[in-house]
Amino acid sequence: MSPKFRQVSIGLLGLTLALSPASAFADQSNPDFKGHWAEKQIQEWIAAGNLKGFDDGTIRPNQVISRAEFIAMVNRLFELQEKATINFKDLPATNWAYGEIAKAVKAGYVVGSNDNLIRANDSVTRQESAVMIARLLGLKSTEENTLQSFKDEEEIAAWSKESVAALVQYEIANGLPGALFGPKKPLTRAEAVVMIQAALNAKTALDSVTYDKAGTYGPESGTENVKGNVTVSAPGVTLQNMEIDGDLILAEGVGDGDVTLQNVTVKGTTYIKGGGANSIHLVDSVLVEVIVNKKDGTVRVVAKGSTQVESVILQSSVKLEESGVTGEGFTDVELSKQLPADSKVEIIGTFDDVDIQATQIHVKLSKGSIEKLIAAQTALNNTIEVDREALINQLVLESIAKILGTGQIKKATISEGAEGSSFEYAPASVDGPKKDNITIINKFPPFTGGGSIGGGNGGNNGGIVTNPEQYVQTQDFGYADDQEGYNVGFKIALSKLSWDNIKSIEVSLQDAQGRQLAKRTAATQARLDKLKADDALYGGLDGQLSALFKQRDAADENEYWVSTAYDLLSVPAKAVITITDKSNMVYTVSNSNLTATGPVNVANPEQYVETQDFGYWAEENAYNVGFKMDQSKLPWDNVASIEVSLQDAQGRELAKRTAATEAQLNKLKTDDEAIDGLDGQLSAAFIERYAGAENDYWASTAYDFTTPAKAVITIKDDNKNVYTVTNSTLDSEAPEAEEATNLGHVQTQDFAYWTEQAAYNVGFKIDLDQLPWNEIKSIEVSLLDENENVLAKRLAATPARLNQLKADDLTYGGLDGQLSAAFIQRDAAASNDYWESTAYNFTEPAMAVIKITDKDNNFYTVFNDTLNPKAPTGPVNVTNPEEYVQPQDFGYMGGEVPAYNVGFKIDLTKLSWNNIASIEVSLLDEDENVLAKRLAATETQLAKLKADDVTYGGLDGQLSAAFIQRDAAASNEYWDSTDYNFTEPAKAVIKITDKFNRVFTVSNSNLTPVAPPVAPPVAP
Repeated sequence: MSPKFRQVSIGLLGLTLALSPASAFADQSNPDFKGHWAEKQIQEWIAAGNLKGFDDGTIRPNQVISRAEFIAMVNRLFELQEKATINFKDLPATNWAYGEIAKAVKAGYVVGSNDNLIRANDSVTRQESAVMIARLLGLKSTEENTLQSFKDEEEIAAWSKESVAALVQYEIANGLPGALFGPKKPLTRAEAVVMIQAALNAKTALDSVTYDKAGTYGPESGTENVKGNVTVSAPGVTLQNMEIDGDLILAEGVGDGDVTLQNVTVKGTTYIKGGGANSIHLVDSVLVEVIVNKKDGTVRVVAKGSTQVESVILQSSVKLEESGVTGEGFTDVELSKQLPADSKVEIIGTFDDVDIQATQIHVKLSKGSIEKLIAAQTALNNTIEVDREALINQLVLESIAKILGTGQIKKATISEGAEGSSFEYAPASVDGPKKDNITIINKFPPFTGGGSIGGGNGGNNGGIVTNPEQYVQTQDFGYADDQEGYNVGFKIALSKLSWDNIKSIEVSLQDAQGRQLAKRTAATQARLDKLKADDALYGGLDGQLSALFKQRDAADENEYWVSTAYDLLSVPAKAVITITDKSNMVYTVSNSNLTATGPVNVANPEQYVETQDFGYWAEENAYNVGFKMDQSKLPWDNVASIEVSLQDAQGRELAKRTAATEAQLNKLKTDDEAIDGLDGQLSAAFIERYAGAENDYWASTAYDFTTPAKAVITIKDDNKNVYTVTNSTLDSEAPEAEEATNLGHVQTQDFAYWTEQAAYNVGFKIDLDQLPWNEIKSIEVSLLDENENVLAKRLAATPARLNQLKADDLTYGGLDGQLSAAFIQRDAAASNDYWESTAYNFTEPAMAVIKITDKDNNFYTVFNDTLNPKAPTGPVNVTNPEEYVQPQDFGYMGGEVPAYNVGFKIDLTKLSWNNIASIEVSLLDEDENVLAKRLAATETQLAKLKADDVTYGGLDGQLSAAFIQRDAAASNEYWDSTDYNFTEPAKAVIKITDKFNRVFTVSNSNLTPVAPPVAPPVAP
């Protein structure tokens, strides 16, 4: 996960960041706000993570805050993100508060003074804060004489009176002792906390509308506008003629009943948490995003009339239906990763894009069409059923799937991860790198749907074998100590079910309730051949096999099996072996005789492993996790593995370090002995990593340095006991906001799309008089989208990389501090002599951020949100194409099949095969008219050309296109070709387009040798 970039100042620390449980304040028995009038609210904010103490542990409730600090608090608590364009005279773009004030202006609660000043550093007064809150909530006083109770009413400025009165009326602001309001008194930290919390409470009360009884709500004509959220918590509710600015929640209280939306527009998100088989009816309504997540059962969601739903995210079983739709209906549908295994999704209607992210679910298109259906790489082992009256125009499989049904699939693209997929009936066309690695059971669909189920070994329609034990026998099923996994043995009677007749083998583990815990599948010919080879090698083709289930944190595959993730602590109750033959007959046997137990969680792990310090280690810029093993109860000689992980507040893993080899454990033991004499005291330090790594001590995952909430230590011994302890006390957080004042230390420069390199280039300049190279600890350059999500990052944080950048600075600028970082498309994280770089999908950025940290841990951050020029939306002709493509021989080639041959060479160091989108070669006459054209624009054609380049030139980029006489257009594995009457050409043009829409065009007018002249007819 990538944390959002936040602009923070030292002065704002105490207002916006979560309080560490182990801070100095937490250890005080008598905090400085004890007995304060706002003690209760301050304590609640600390518990909620909305308030933090200063470095000395104090809260300082009576300290005044600035206008900028108050604005930043409001923005954060009200989750304001959008920014306006601002240009206040006294607020430079480099000021930390620039972005916060831009958010406030966009939200409409800050406007600045008449002389275009914002006075960000001035103390905010009570009347100024009242105006801001009233504007934000849109509050006006409805009661006269509200302010007469204050003795200083006349001191309240006229421009603020209505706002102050509104806040007093809604109990957001209160008076001071002595019947005073104190309009010009600076606001304190405690007052800010209480006022903002009261504003949040008022917003909730003002915005929320709940319908908890059956009935029809909304006007019969016209439109009712609801500013906030709407909740429906009862069945039989109809909402009509409404425009909802917030979210719509169809809550669990709907149960299995109905809800109808008639002419309703929802600008926020619609959450469907209830509803039944009859359904949620959307009639003539407009919804932006719908999230379906019903805990139990299936809900039917039906669109009718002019209904338009831009996006649907499915997190539970659902029937999604269009009925008599005259509008857009449902357009894009995502089957979320949160869909539980074995969920069923039925789709009826016409859809643009359906994106499957979930694993092990059943998707059925009963009637209608899908323009494009994608099964993502993570969407393993799904079943997609296309009924007879259904159509998929483009099916993109990036993971293994089973495609059933007699409906039509016009085009199927089989990507790398989809090898082993099966189709009940052949698509109209198939492409992709693994198009030849799928199973097609029937080439042509039947005229009528259906199939048969039977016993025995016959029938192309397949079926379930009623006596599978005659063909497959279960054998040993238990925990294998030496392999640390559950082993499932079985034996195939090859005299009855030969290897040549086997189509797939699937082995799964289930719990006592029959829920699947893990699965291993061999469903490609290559994998079945590997299993057969092992059977020949180890058993002389006796049909005896086994499948080992080890701990897997994610799905994986090897030469033998495709495997799901598996938690080894989930003890199986049963193993199920399912073999399908090439006649589609299914043989299923199971084994419930678990002969050995696996790992066991120790009930009292704290008696064996003690947690110790867990905190940010400033010297190493790392999170350090300390722990101690009781050597009298858990000695080194009994330890099989040690795993230390960091988790967030929701228990999601952020990073992990594992010592599981004998060599790694010996290194840790050696350190333990050398430092304290085998007392079992250890630690694991987590630094930022863009990719997994391994050293003598640990194997480590990538880590984006997100602040953890807890550390988990898991130790396994040789007796399969598992000791798991957790430490949720983070002693000190990383210095997230020790930002130094940037007085010209770093200046932004050009930030633009670099056409020649297909990259976004970020320029910046360091003032080396203020921030010399020998004081720099790290340089980080990031690209952000308009919501400040990080798109990509480049980091130089080692002396070697910084020295390389310094050397370039010396070479090209004579140490003027001028640098740049170029961001190209990257499919995975990478590193070079200069930078460590994250993956980047080349999404257009909205902002570049340069952050430089010095050796005192101060950091200097600047922003550049002027992208100029932007990436082109259409093709761009490269001005120096000859640097990328060189024309070569161009001439007449005699022989049995005369042709004009056009040779050319691609410089693959500058224009790689992976980036080429198309190659087009044309012949032109002397008037520049096109005589003929050959085009390679499909992935398959380009792959064939690349293969020839490998075979004949060892990837030197040298190619040719031969033009023969053609009476009609034609296509082969390499080229699509137009017809050609063999008119002599005057010029050849080679045009290559890359995946960034750059066009490289070169030509060759040197035709040598020319075609022989046509002989005149002989006189009779």
